[in-house]
Parts: sequence; structure tokens; C-alpha cells
Amino acid sequence: MNASRRKDNKAEGRRTTPAAKAKEAPERLSDLVREEGKSSEETAVNRPGPRLRPGDRTGAGTPATTKPDIAPEDGRREKTRIPPKEAPVEQAVPQPQGAAERPHHKHLDPAHHVFQRAVDTMRGIVHAVRAHAPFSIYSAEEAAERLLQNLEVSDSLLVHVFTDEGPPVDPAREAVNVCILAVKLGLELGYDKEELNRLSLAALLHDIGMARLPQDLIEKNGPLSPVERASLGHHPEEGAKVIRGLGPEYTWLIEIIFQAHERVDGSGYPKALKGADVHDHAQVIGLADVYESLVHHRPHRPRRSPLDALKEILNRERAAFPDKILKALIQALSPYPVGSLVRLNTGEIGRVVAINDDRPLRPIVEVLVRGGKRLEKPVVSDLSQSPLLNIQDSLLEETLT
Repeated sequence: MNASRRKDNKAEGRRTTPAAKAKEAPERLSDLVREEGKSSEETAVNRPGPRLRPGDRTGAGTPATTKPDIAPEDGRREKTRIPPKEAPVEQAVPQPQGAAERPHHKHLDPAHHVFQRAVDTMRGIVHAVRAHAPFSIYSAEEAAERLLQNLEVSDSLLVHVFTDEGPPVDPAREAVNVCILAVKLGLELGYDKEELNRLSLAALLHDIGMARLPQDLIEKNGPLSPVERASLGHHPEEGAKVIRGLGPEYTWLIEIIFQAHERVDGSGYPKALKGADVHDHAQVIGLADVYESLVHHRPHRPRRSPLDALKEILNRERAAFPDKILKALIQALSPYPVGSLVRLNTGEIGRVVAINDDRPLRPIVEVLVRGGKRLEKPVVSDLSQSPLLNIQDSLLEETLT
């Protein structure tokens, strides 16, 4: 993959912090995630250090001045009151500090074009692998590179991850979703350019071996039998065979694809590897794959909301992944990631369009529904600047239909 990047690209949204900067994580995951079941309106303890990560339809946002602990212990609650009328969109999201110093990526393709081209590319590759026909690895490299370029400067692609149309199963779209989520984790973990290049390509192709399995097995509407589960467990080996045919320069890719479903506690497959025997990139892709699966429809179950998916991972998968990668998931996506739907304490429904990194429970929300009616012109509210507003629940995309 061409590791050089164009320095003059157009961004749909921009960061106020370097994308590859690793955060110092608290010692416990409970310091990062509050127990939403106790109260959805708990007030968090504040810490200094404003940073903002804008999303799709907002080029900038108001930096937060305080940072919450996501697990407050004092049990305080905010009173529910009707908030003041929000300013129009162009006034509600002012330019953040330091924006003038950021590079302008003038030629970056719009996120929806990059996303759809990547899906189309993966559909062609899946079709070729299923037919045992050759395919161009360079098309996959180009798609992965474009996804990475967008994610380095914007969270816009996340909107497409959380706004799919539901069933049926679409392996190509799933692959692109996992790539986006894995790169987000890689950026959070501070991976350098070469690592990000490899991670993005490996994530895009991590499940390519599934194309060699029977369609009725992949799309089965119900639990798998032991025999079917064993058959499904062979797809990493099939994927390794596919990549092996590309030549010795992709040996590194074979290793990651083969291990993408291994877990550090030995619960994974196909070899039940443990600890450091599992490649770091395989661990990142594995967690991204689990999260992606939970927030999307599968033949045997409905999707979870982003918040419920995060809770399920922390409850059931904590031993399967290192703490640093679990923390990266929380910090990179937050309980309410860009693109997700939320209900406010006023009853309004909105879509998260930007994350206030230092107050992740108070993102910037584009209000879509008010008083039970869809607004003709959505309005944007920065919850970090609206103390009387808070998120009450994380919603499924079907809420808007």
C-alpha cells in the first residue's frame, strides 16, 4: 500500500488533536464507563483539558471546559427542565480553538463516496473469492487507504457505520464497518503510519475466508449446530489460503487474518492462542468485529444500541481482550458515538454529530425529533454547554422509521 499521503485534502470534519496520539488511560475500566442502569442523568466529576472531535455535518464544535468521570460515586442527579431554545445550526457549533493551525485537506473525497466505493470494492472481492477467481489486492489497498485518510481527519465515516438499513447480511459492508472501527482503535492506541496502513488492510480482509463457506451457513436464521460451528471456525484458514496466493510480501497479512478470531484468554479459534501469541492488530480487529456484530442485525438476533453493545462487551468479553484495547474502544467511540441516535431528557431524539473528548457523555447532538414530530430543519445542541440537557437513552436506528 502506498504509505505516502496527500497533505492537501478536503475534510468534512476535523480533529483538534493529533489522530495518532495515545491517551493515558485510568487504571480501571470502571473509571471510564458509568453504570447507566443506575441513572441516565448522573452528573460527572469535572476535570480540565478541552478537546473536541467533530463529525459528519459539523465542521467544528465548542470545546468542552471540563471532563467527566464516567463512573461518578456521589450519586448526584441533574434536574430535568425544559432547555432554552437552541441557536441555528451555524451558530450552535462555533469554530474550536486552534482550528486555524490545522492542515486543510482540500482534496479528500466526501465520506459517503469513500464508504460506498469501499463497499463496492469489497463486493467485487467477495464475489471473486467465492467463485475461486483472482482479484486485485491493490483495489483493497486503495480502499483501505482512503478509509484511513478520512478517519485521520474526521469522524464522518462513523455515521455510515451506525445508519445501515438492517438485514440482509452484507459481508462487504460488514468488512468496511470493521475496518473503520479498527482504524479508530488504532488511532486511539497511537499506531504509527505503517501500522495503520497494515491494520486498515487487514481489517478490510479479515473475514475474506467467509466467502468460501456455504451461503446458507452464513445466513442461517438461528443458532448453529456443533457441526456448523466447527465448519464456520475454518474460515480463518480459508482466508489465509486466499492471501497466501498473493505472494510472500503478504505473509504479515496472513498472520493477522489467521488470528483475527483468537482471544488473549485462549477462548478464540482456530488455535486457541493466548496472551502475547495473539498479534496486537488481530486483537484490535477482533474487538472491532465483535462490536460491529453487536450493533448490526444478524440472522439470529436483532441489533444492540451502541451503549448496550459496549455494556455487553465489558460484561462478557473483558477477559478476551487486553484492558488497553477495551479502553481504546471506550475512548475512541464513547458510549454515544458519532452517528448514533439518542433520546434527551426533554424527550427529543437526535443524532450525535461530534464528541467532546473531555466530556464524552455530553456530545454535540443534532436534534431530529421534537414533540414527537420530525423537524424540517434539525438544530444542533452542544450538551457540554447545556447543563440542563442530558442523554437519557441510546436508541436504535429503527426509532426514526
